[in-house]
Order: sequence, then C-alpha cells, then structure tokens
Amino acid sequence: MLYISVRPERYSYEIIKQSGEFCVNLPNTKMVRALDFCGVKSGKDTDKFKQTGLTKSDSFAVECKSVAESPLTLECKVDRIIPLGSHDMFIADIVAVS
Repeated sequence: MLYISVRPERYSYEIIKQSGEFCVNLPNTKMVRALDFCGVKSGKDTDKFKQTGLTKSDSFAVECKSVAESPLTLECKVDRIIPLGSHDMFIADIVAVS
C-alpha cells in the first residue's frame, strides 16, 4: 500500500476521487526538466504530455495512463480517503508494478 495527499483544489483531486485509481511514476534524472514543468502547471489548462514530450502508456491493472519513460510505475486503487484539513490522504493498494 501507499498514500498520496492531494488538495481538493488540484485538478487531479476529482479525477482520483471519482475514478478511485492513480499511478505513481518514479522518475530518472533524464526526466527532471519535465517533472519540474509538471509540478508547476495544471493539467486543467495544459497537456503535460504534449508540452514535455513524455509518452502516455497503457497501464496493466488500472484505466489511467502511466508515463512510458518512467523506469518504475506503481498502479494504485484507492482503498480509503482521509480528510486532513488542507489535503485529503488517498490510501491505496498497489495492484501492479511495471
């Protein structure tokens, strides 16, 4: 299992809450510039894949896409959500690793 904490104002919040799944893509050093860009831009206004040159990849056990360039992807299904004030904690089962 693992968890992520996301503010309700973030674009990804409702996507994760409604779909009940997400991927954690662990980066390598070649991805630093793209990750910096992704951290400061919202997916609501920007196609991050197009802007960074990263490639969408089908996941094995969840519907959401993963990042093909990532050396390790953890595919997760939400088990429960715990409100923490400014953020909600999404506690999830890791259902696939690629």
